Amino acid sequence: MSKIDIVKIINEELSEFDFLGNDAHLSEEENYDLLKNEEFQRQLIVDSLLSSEKLTVDVKDSELDGNWENSPENQSRLTMKYVVVVKYNYDKNKEPIEFDLVFSSDGIEINGAPEGESWFDSFNWDEIAIDLLSSNGEEVQFKAYEKAPAKIKKLFVKEYVAEYIADVTEMEEHTSKTNDIIQNVSHY
Repeated sequence: MSKIDIVKIINEELSEFDFLGNDAHLSEEENYDLLKNEEFQRQLIVDSLLSSEKLTVDVKDSELDGNWENSPENQSRLTMKYVVVVKYNYDKNKEPIEFDLVFSSDGIEINGAPEGESWFDSFNWDEIAIDLLSSNGEEVQFKAYEKAPAKIKKLFVKEYVAEYIADVTEMEEHTSKTNDIIQNVSHY
């Protein structure tokens, strides 16, 4: 092998090597900018409710505490923290974007069903806050969620946490099913 060939191979290898990790940094920056984009956030909400196959959700951390096991007249509040890692296939031509959603509350108002029944007569979904975090933990203002109609917010929160709460408490919210269908909510 000649010196020219060796130099050519070395130059090719060096040109493809990311010395300062700049490619990873640029990718993180691009993802952060995308997470801040309100249209992206709106599409995330819509896809969470209608196209769940675009999302992969893994539980990162979960805590639920409260007095749901008490008799109905003594049930009053739940506290929770529920963190999920979401991989969202926003653009089928790109790698999925990864981020965290943190659902938390210091006190969700609840009312239990009559003695012997296993459901909540009321459950205040509005008392669950949501934080959107980039994959490296930077908080992103979730503008699209803040501007969403109340029913959309409720459905979005329920999409992520209702099953978890039902599993832990062994109780579900007792509502008319038509209230919980996205098609029955005015356009978002």
